[in-house]
Amino acid sequence: MKAVHLLLSLCFLFCSHPIFGQTNAGRSSFGYSIPKQRLQFELTTSFVYFVMLRRLDMDSAAILVSEGEHLPHSLYYDRDFIDGPDNQIKSLLRQGSYYLFKAGADKKDLDAALPFFLSAKAEADKTRDVYWRNAALTLLAKYYLQSNEPAKSKDYFTQAVNLARRSNNPVILARALANRGTAAGFDDPQKEADFNESLKLVRQQRDTVSEIKMLTGIYEVHFVQQKFDTVKKQLLHVTELEKLIGFKHTHYNHYVLSYLNFFVGDMTDGFTECKEAIAIMEANQDFAFSSFFYGNMGYQYLRFENYEKAMEWLNKSIQREPVNVAKRIWYADFYFIAIGISTFGEPQLALQLVQKTIAAYPPESMVEKMHVAHVLGKIHHQLGKLDLAGKYYDEMLPYLDSLQEDRGEKEVLFYAYGNLTLYHIKVGNIKLAKQYFEKSKSFMDITRPFNVNKMHLMQYKIDSSEGNYLNALNEFHIMQEQDDSMYNVIKARQFVELQIQYQTESKDKDIELLKQKDKTQQAILERSDLMKNITLAGILVMILITALVYIQYRNKQKSNIAINEKNKMLEQLVKDKEWLVKEIHHRVKNNFHVVASLLEIQSSYLKNKAALSAIKDSQHRIHSMSIIHQKLYQSETLSTIHMPEYIYELVEYLRESYGIRGNIRFELHVEKIELNHASAITLGLILNEAITNSIKYAFGHTAEGKISISLAHISDTEIMLSVSDNGRGLPADFNDRIGASMGMELLQGLTDDIGGTFNIQTDEGTHINIIFPLKGE
Repeated sequence: MKAVHLLLSLCFLFCSHPIFGQTNAGRSSFGYSIPKQRLQFELTTSFVYFVMLRRLDMDSAAILVSEGEHLPHSLYYDRDFIDGPDNQIKSLLRQGSYYLFKAGADKKDLDAALPFFLSAKAEADKTRDVYWRNAALTLLAKYYLQSNEPAKSKDYFTQAVNLARRSNNPVILARALANRGTAAGFDDPQKEADFNESLKLVRQQRDTVSEIKMLTGIYEVHFVQQKFDTVKKQLLHVTELEKLIGFKHTHYNHYVLSYLNFFVGDMTDGFTECKEAIAIMEANQDFAFSSFFYGNMGYQYLRFENYEKAMEWLNKSIQREPVNVAKRIWYADFYFIAIGISTFGEPQLALQLVQKTIAAYPPESMVEKMHVAHVLGKIHHQLGKLDLAGKYYDEMLPYLDSLQEDRGEKEVLFYAYGNLTLYHIKVGNIKLAKQYFEKSKSFMDITRPFNVNKMHLMQYKIDSSEGNYLNALNEFHIMQEQDDSMYNVIKARQFVELQIQYQTESKDKDIELLKQKDKTQQAILERSDLMKNITLAGILVMILITALVYIQYRNKQKSNIAINEKNKMLEQLVKDKEWLVKEIHHRVKNNFHVVASLLEIQSSYLKNKAALSAIKDSQHRIHSMSIIHQKLYQSETLSTIHMPEYIYELVEYLRESYGIRGNIRFELHVEKIELNHASAITLGLILNEAITNSIKYAFGHTAEGKISISLAHISDTEIMLSVSDNGRGLPADFNDRIGASMGMELLQGLTDDIGGTFNIQTDEGTHINIIFPLKGE
């Protein structure tokens, strides 16, 4: 029955193709600042690089992160020059970085990058600016690192550090030390020293983001040194700092904690951390690399030989992130789960999983082909089909030889050569088995109990095959002792703990429900007794409440009548006030008209042209104010003027007054702006003066002229008024500030009244610009 359930799970895994069309739910920035986005980018890139066992280079991992997390790829490489001003050096560094940080290690890209960096260094040296010189040295160091010239790379990094020290700039020094430490190998003691010195500096600067980055670099060093207790403490400290600054991507930390706990044999804490990592990832809706997390949960269940759950989580790993299906980052999960199912006694089920997987997703890379050949060889060996097993192991061998120097594949190489050893023992080729056994031992991690146990198993089988029964018996006892202490007892105890943790939840709920039922029944009995005692009291209370409610109702009715009467009085007062304000504006407008008419009568008795012109100008000014009051008593608001309407009417009035409709054209660009009446009056007088000056002096006898008027916001708090003409402009000796003309003095004074700035220029005409603040009513 168990096998039937597993087969159904397997069918579901590869028959649900529509799920691969889902959309990635990852979000780009989570509201992070640029430094936090860069932290997210760098930490996630490092995580992907290490989790994929360095099967891809760091630049390729960065591109995966950029696409998966929707972060700009430039965050990966522009830290050292992005904050500088735009100039030629910055442009050269950016262009060189484009080629240097492409995926892979194509020599053409490296060759294309170098000239840009050398030119940037030459330009930076000319400026003697520490910021740009450090940036150029750092990019050259990274170039030589990718060109496999580590000595030259370290020299440039050291030049950058020494330059920063001489400059006494702690910010640049911290960054230069961090760069050199990041580039150094894990076996280089300078790496940890640089990180620690940089850590001290960024703490002095209270730069928590950089502190997290340095602490992460330090714990990565300790991780490689297998100081796991230290790593756990540091990682928990990093997680607390990330929470402190509102950094949500802590699920990667819990993934690493899960790995550490399993590595030291603590399966319970490993499972708990794995569960916590998934919970945080799902809460963040950050599924860019969910296949790692769901695949890890699959491994957890595989270690307990719970194949159904392992298959379920592998299925979820593929379903959740279809974008990563094509990128094959889940392929390692499939390999480890398939080989685990086979190892723990279900080779036929593992074979069906492999066949369906490679039918849908054939292996592409060398590592994928090696994995498939390995697992098929292992499965057929367990099924007793030794010819097929030998065929697949022969296919695997060339790939193993090519991966000998890849430290990231050390674990895979140990198990692959180990399974080759067991296969050749089975077919009786002891000489070849011993050769593969020695190779397997060369890749063994002695800190891993399971690896040591497998080594004793192989030695036991070799000794048995050669008739060395005493040694074989000794190896068998060691293997059994380790198996009992390391695996069966631990697994049984911890699996029970997990079962208690996850399977007793429903029992706890049942117990809780029974307790609730018991409490309910007891409460019913108590209430029954109480009801007898409080029935009469209840009736009396209800009568009292009813009486109080009635009294309150009557009082409320009286209050409502009084309130309604006061509201009516207030409404009438408001209407009276509005009528009075409108009447005032109407009378002010009429008074303006009376004054204008008196000026018109006066002008009929004058012969002096200057006097006539002055009176006419005064009439225009009075009319510009009169329009404001007319608009106010005609509008509903009584407090603001709609400027597009007002300016149009003022222009039309001036056109008619001067009789220029035929030969001077007006262009109006007025935004929908509302101004209070005081600002509108002042702006109307300014417009009147500016337009009058243009009409009278700008065009002379020109057949056609154009006056452009613009009123627009230039910011949330400022407005600009522009009046321009295409006339002959101002005289060369014109002074727009001191006594040039009454009109200009008036323009300047009116501008000051509204708190603005006045500017006049002559360039193919006269251009007046007035910027003033937008004031409330």
